[in-house]
Parts: sequence; structure tokens; C-alpha cells
Amino acid sequence: MAHRHRFLVREGTRLLQAALPSSAAHTELLYSVSGESIDAELDGVIFVDSAAVLLEAKAGVFTVPAREGKAKRLARDLGSLVTEAHEQVIRAADFLNSADEVTFKDQTGDGLVLRRTSFPHVFLVSVLLEPLGHVISQLRSDSRVIPPGHRNVWSVSLYDLMVISELAEPFPLLLHYIVRRVQAIKQGLVQAHDELDLFGAYLDSGLYFDPNDFRQLDSLTVGTHTDMFDAYYMYKEGIRRKIAKKPVVRMSPEFRAFVEALGHSGIPRRLDVLLHLLDMDGDSRQTWIRGVVEAKRRFRRDGRLHTFTQAREGEGAFGLVYLCGPELDDREELMKRYCRDKMDQMGAAGWLAVEDTQRARGYAFRRIVAVGNISML
Repeated sequence: MAHRHRFLVREGTRLLQAALPSSAAHTELLYSVSGESIDAELDGVIFVDSAAVLLEAKAGVFTVPAREGKAKRLARDLGSLVTEAHEQVIRAADFLNSADEVTFKDQTGDGLVLRRTSFPHVFLVSVLLEPLGHVISQLRSDSRVIPPGHRNVWSVSLYDLMVISELAEPFPLLLHYIVRRVQAIKQGLVQAHDELDLFGAYLDSGLYFDPNDFRQLDSLTVGTHTDMFDAYYMYKEGIRRKIAKKPVVRMSPEFRAFVEALGHSGIPRRLDVLLHLLDMDGDSRQTWIRGVVEAKRRFRRDGRLHTFTQAREGEGAFGLVYLCGPELDDREELMKRYCRDKMDQMGAAGWLAVEDTQRARGYAFRRIVAVGNISML
């Protein structure tokens, strides 16, 4: 069993990193929950920009009696594969939140010091070696195998993660999928026959369901969205002759170009902006890119600073501002002040500002300023 677990940790970490370029990973970490001794462990943590992905791996077996639906064995196996993984990764997240600065230790005793403020986005992931996509795709907040509380974990089988990791482009699509996936669990409404059906629905329509539109329903089952995956992989492996393109998330070419340019920029806090951009609906995305294009057009015309601001009003008010103008060393303070003023005006939880200094087509992002609460989870 130990070698199965090591394999799962290694492969799970590799796949997550493949979808998160420039990320760094640490595995087999120990930490103290009592403050006196090392008495807990975390299988892995992946860092990318302002996000931390906490990983728990479960290489146990889903036994034949459990697959046959025998109640006692089913409850036992799901408890050891799902419930325990959730409890362990939630415990690690609570430890990360327990102080401004915490220390994990690796197997050699070296310390990994983490400051909570450096990672406003914390994602909890459980990877299973057993192919249980048909089971975990039906988990909801009221499922007995999910620990009660405000934290939710994305459970995924290694084989589903292989597909999702390859197709989660552009960066950071994987993390935003986890955001939407966790929201679906919290809603206690959405379920599917397979995890890849949920991922296919995400690529097609964002996996967003407004509970107000389904007040009379106890559940909402997502239909089949895996035909495009089957076609792509059969063509890729030479089984299918007719060309099948790689499945991609639905977004306009202009919006995709902005997301890809910001993702490739490498500037700190780019993840903050990207997650909120990806969380926009289609109309909001078009409004954003039109405002960006117009601000850049004005900068090309007169060489002066121009801005575009887009805000979400009401409960959970939040805003983004794009600045396009010549390079100035003191602009960061201007950006912070602008964000604070807008937050005060709207009573918003947080605000983000992204600066672009390229006068021609394309983007040359210089800095990002984050004010307030910008977490997606």
C-alpha cells in the first residue's frame, strides 16, 4: 500500500503542476496541531503566485462488496477514501489559518514557513487512486460522507485528473474549475453521472447554476458532456480517423488573448485578477474587453493614462480597474488610493487594479494592486 500511496502523491502533484505553470511543490509534510509535537501530516502543497493547493492522496481500494452496494462495506470504504481525506486536508487548512505564520516540516526536518497573507486563495484537493468519478460527482453539501462545516474539498480520481489537467487551459483554468466545483457542492443541488461530465459542462457554460432558477428542485443532474473528450482522445490515439479538435473552454478570442497574456506575464498577484475575470459571465467578459480595448485606443492616440473600471454591485460587491498609460514609478500609490476610494463608495469587499504600459497592440503588464478581500473561496 505504501508504494501505491507514493505513486499517487507523485502523480497527483505532477498533474496539478502541469496545469499550473511556474508552480512549486512540496510533499510529505509534517506539522503540529497541538503546538507541542509533530503529530499530523499533509501529502502535498503546490504554490503558484497567490494560491496554495493543499493535497491529500488516498490510495486505498474500493472493495467488491462496496461496488455491489452492500451498505456496511460501502460506508466503510467511502469513509476511508473520501471522509478521511476531507478531514485531513481541512485540518491542514485550519492549521494554515491558525496563525499569521506557520511551519510545515519535510521528512528531513527542514522547515517550510508559510505566511497566510501570502496565499489568499487556498484550494483543498483530494486525489483518489480508485476510479470513483461516478461516486464523487454526486457528492453534495448534505452528503453523509462529507464532514460538516464551511470548508469543502474537491475530490477527484487520478484518471479524471489526467484529462482535466491536460485540458485546463489557459492558466489558471484548473483553479477556477475548482472554485465552481466547490460552489456546486455547497449549493447542494448539482450532481452528475461522472466528474468529466461536470468538467465538460464547465468548459461549455462555466458550471454556474443560480439556485433561484431551480427553487422547486431537490437536485439538478448534469447530462453527458464527455463525447468531445472521447472523440479527441480516440483521434489522438489513432482509433478515430476524423479530426477531433482538443476541447477548450468557451470564451471570445479577445478575452482569451487578455487572459493568456496576463497569465504568461509572471507578475505577482496575476492570479487574483485572472480568477475574477474567469468568474465573469459572457456579457461581463465582453464589457471588460471592450473597455480594455477602448482605454488602449485612447492611450495610443494621446499617450496619456486612461482607465476602465468594472464593478459587481449588491451583495458581494467587487471591482476591477484596468489602467493603460506610460510607465510611472509612483503609480502604485495612485492605484491603491483609487481602489480604496471605490471600495468605500460601493461598500465593496475588495478591489483589483492591473496596469498595462504597452501603447501598441498586445499587453505589457507592469503591476497589480490588490486591496481588501479578494479570495474566491
